[in-house]
Amino acid sequence: MGDPVSLRPVDETQLGDLVRLLWDPSAPGEFEWFGFRMPSAREVERRWHDNGLIGEGSSFLAVILQDGSCAGWVTWHPIGLFGNFEIGIALFPEYRGRGIGTEAQRQLVEYLFDTTTVHRL
Repeated sequence: MGDPVSLRPVDETQLGDLVRLLWDPSAPGEFEWFGFRMPSAREVERRWHDNGLIGEGSSFLAVILQDGSCAGWVTWHPIGLFGNFEIGIALFPEYRGRGIGTEAQRQLVEYLFDTTTVHRL
């Protein structure tokens, strides 16, 4: 079993590190880098100030370990008009391969089925 994991709203102390996943090639890792996405990073920061990154469009929760460290984030957004969501995850390389992502996605699925009208992920 991997490290104990919890999902939490992104707080201000985590925001700077998490947006690095969008603009710093070393943050997501060699095989997860999709190019510099500074406009996306600025949009995430703006949205954090507006709604804490939980809203009608895409939403984000921080993946937090038992020691309080932030391993990355999970995200979801609606697809179409019929109660379907797409989910995703971005973990910093040093937290991969330990079951953290699997547990975070399991918790996200449970959270979405418990708190939304989603019927397909």
